[in-house]
Amino acid sequence: MEKTREYDQIIVDKIVKIIKPEYLNEAKIELAVHKNATNSIKVSFEVNPWRYGFIKGDSYFASINSSGDNPSITFYGAISQGFSELGMNYTNEKKFTVRDCINVDLHNFMSHLNNPSAEFIKLINNVFISNIFFNEFGCCSKYADCEKAGKCLHVDQLYATGCQYKKVLKRTGKFENS
Repeated sequence: MEKTREYDQIIVDKIVKIIKPEYLNEAKIELAVHKNATNSIKVSFEVNPWRYGFIKGDSYFASINSSGDNPSITFYGAISQGFSELGMNYTNEKKFTVRDCINVDLHNFMSHLNNPSAEFIKLINNVFISNIFFNEFGCCSKYADCEKAGKCLHVDQLYATGCQYKKVLKRTGKFENS
C-alpha cells in the first residue's frame, strides 16, 4: 500500500502544479490516504469573509485507484466533454447514486499529466472549479473596475467563480476567456 501512496502523491503533486495559483491562494490540495485501494484528492479551504459559512470542511476533487487490473482516476461532476475532446479513455458513472463521475483510465491520464497541453490544463482547472460549490451572486463592489480591467479583480478567485456578472462579461467577450 505504501508504494500506491507514493505513486498517488506524485499524481497529486503534478495536478497541483497545473491548477491556477490564484485558486490555491485560498485552498490546499492534498492526498487523503484510505485503507482500501482507492485514495482521494482532498481540497481544504481557508475561512475568509467572503466564503464564511459557504464551505464547511473539505471537498473531494477526485479519487485514485492506482492498483489492480484497471487503474483509474475518478473525477466528480458531469464534465465528460473535455475528456472526449482530448481523446481520453473514460466512462460515465454514478458515485453512490448521488454524484455524476468520470472514471478515466489512469495510464491515459498520466500521459496527459506528464506532458500537459493547454487544453488539458484548462480541463483540470475546470474540473477543480466545478467541485467547489458557492451560491451564485450578482456581482461585488469591484464590478466597474473589473469591467475596465477586462478581468475579475476579486481577491478570492475561488469565491469569484460564483459571480454572475463575470459570466455575462465572458459571454459577451468583454472579459478574459478562461
